[in-house]
Amino acid sequence: MTAPLQAKALRAAPDPDPGVAPSPGPVRGRGAHARFLLLALLPIALTQPVWAEASLMREALRWLGYAAVVVCVLGRAWCSAYIAGRKNRALVDRGPYSVVRNPLYVFSMVGLTGIGLQTGTLTWAALLLLGGGLYYLAVVRREEMYLLQAFPADYRPYLARTPRWLPDRHLWRDAPEVTIRPALVARTLLDGAAFFVAYPLFEAFGHARAAGLLPSLLSLP
Repeated sequence: MTAPLQAKALRAAPDPDPGVAPSPGPVRGRGAHARFLLLALLPIALTQPVWAEASLMREALRWLGYAAVVVCVLGRAWCSAYIAGRKNRALVDRGPYSVVRNPLYVFSMVGLTGIGLQTGTLTWAALLLLGGGLYYLAVVRREEMYLLQAFPADYRPYLARTPRWLPDRHLWRDAPEVTIRPALVARTLLDGAAFFVAYPLFEAFGHARAAGLLPSLLSLP
């Protein structure tokens, strides 16, 4: 798909992955992330890692989780820089969108995994990755159905050559220049900042459990 043939697309996405145009009506990303994390907070608050507080394993998981959250937030901003200035006009197939169809969702799942690691357990990392994957899979399927019906000639070649989830670096194609809308990049960074709230919350849960204010129903690896 060459740049002049990029599919025109109406954009009303949840969390929105700005390279695609989903069907109308999905939940917007900020609210969807908040609801997803709120559902996870109660069981997280009532569980604890099997590893001791200052153990090497627990600290390693926390730092790895923090690094994943940083990658998530910066990656989401990178994606928004490629779409800024072209939303509502074109299906972006350059930069991160050249190697994977849903880079914003991929970075979001990296962030969810990072949040899980910040609990100090591998179990919560796997559960949050699974839950986020199932949610985004449903969103992506709706988006793909809509785009195939609305723009079959332009979207189908892009669909055929570009993987849905796992980036293929051999497909990388960049644009000579991109027009950036600072407000959109700033909004994406602001939305992503919600991922940083998890760590202080988990620390507060740990102190509450140590003080006997929260029960610990289960220890998880």
